[in-house]
Amino acid sequence: MKNKALEAKLGEEFEFMKRTEPLPGKGAYQRWGCECGEGWFELIRSLCGEIAAAYEKRSLIPDIKVMQVKQKFGRLRFYYSFEGEPEGVAAIDFLGGSLRFLPDEGADEQTKALRSEIAQAVKKHEQKSACVCEKCGGEGSLRKLPRNYYKTLCEGCYNELAKKP
Repeated sequence: MKNKALEAKLGEEFEFMKRTEPLPGKGAYQRWGCECGEGWFELIRSLCGEIAAAYEKRSLIPDIKVMQVKQKFGRLRFYYSFEGEPEGVAAIDFLGGSLRFLPDEGADEQTKALRSEIAQAVKKHEQKSACVCEKCGGEGSLRKLPRNYYKTLCEGCYNELAKKP
């Protein structure tokens, strides 16, 4: 997000969203932050709230590591991993959404349930992003821009972008 204050607010509210010194292997989120428009701030905040609640109801300390938060094919993408797991949950992205493969081999039932709940929250918010303007946060829809680039925008933000050379 261009608005670093909003990004910092996420880090203050959710420890797992706090950005630290970017180091090799820390992931794109630590280096660049949220690579999407600030219109999705509340959507990302809502997602983080659901993730935090999933840990709280199990009285667990969050072990989620945010790898990257960005826009791809006009929708929010929230890539993550867990402490002690390989870097990133395997994901296949396509225009209509994404498929995720959760690492839960050898995990106990509580961990499997937690990871499943997190995956469902991520999926729900990624799908919802197709109806939220990435620029202003209003009601939007997926729009095709020049050079086959997709963005979710409201009518006003789309028209504003279309006027730019």
